[in-house]
Amino acid sequence: MNNSQSSSTAKAAPKTQAITSQATTEINKKPSATFLQIGSFKDANEADAKRAELLMHGISNVTISQTTINNTEFTRVRIGPFTSESELKKMQNLLKSKNINSTLIR
Repeated sequence: MNNSQSSSTAKAAPKTQAITSQATTEINKKPSATFLQIGSFKDANEADAKRAELLMHGISNVTISQTTINNTEFTRVRIGPFTSESELKKMQNLLKSKNINSTLIR
């Protein structure tokens, strides 16, 4: 192998790394969905009751999802996704006025 070949090989690696770094940066720029989690329940009936309570307060963007953590199933009650910070703050204030606790999920 002569010096010109090893020098071109050495230059190729940084270009690949730069492209990978740029792609990673672009992925990281994508906004993530923002939700307010109202609760996570072992009993799905409790989750349904919490969803019904939220609907009675006029909150319609309620989602219920199931997840398994350490072999235990949980039913999550979340509101969202929110597309703006102002929508999120408005909902947090409404929930607070109704004495409903929430946790921000991003």
